[in-house]
Amino acid sequence: MAQETNMQMEESAFRELFDQYNKRVYGYVLAIAKSHIAAEELTQDIFIKLWLSAHLLQNVTNLDNYIFTLARNRTLNYLRAVANNDKLISELQTYLEPDYNRNNVDDHMASNEYNRILQDALSQLPPQQKRVYEYSRNKGMSTQEIALEMGIAPNTVKKHLTEALRFIRTKMPLNKAAIVLTMFLIS
Repeated sequence: MAQETNMQMEESAFRELFDQYNKRVYGYVLAIAKSHIAAEELTQDIFIKLWLSAHLLQNVTNLDNYIFTLARNRTLNYLRAVANNDKLISELQTYLEPDYNRNNVDDHMASNEYNRILQDALSQLPPQQKRVYEYSRNKGMSTQEIALEMGIAPNTVKKHLTEALRFIRTKMPLNKAAIVLTMFLIS
């Protein structure tokens, strides 16, 4: 009985904290991320983190600073992840799309080799990651659309896509050197 009352008090205190900070945290995150969808998801993540680490809040002397530092760090980590994904996509497009204006056989061979490496990397992905990657990159679906299609949370979609891109990235640089070496030996 005492444990139930304690849990109700914790929920009540968290509800009060949520009501007090939710809109402010959302606005702060939105100002940094410049995306309503990202701000909603990040705000939710921040409050989940606060709930899961509620026992640590007892030691916090300045709750405002703690919450907004957490919000800033989560948002910056999100933006870094997005930037890394965009950079990888740009790099892959550079290597996978042949330059038809030059009609260069070497470029075409390298492009074909990169396509092969990409397909090989995709075949090694777990089924969920592969589906998320294909929906995102081949069908151009958004995180929300993929989540609805697959019946999973948007954060799970992001996690699968991030892990898939990270895995693909590990396969590409090692093979890039192999391709350059092969091209050098052939010519």
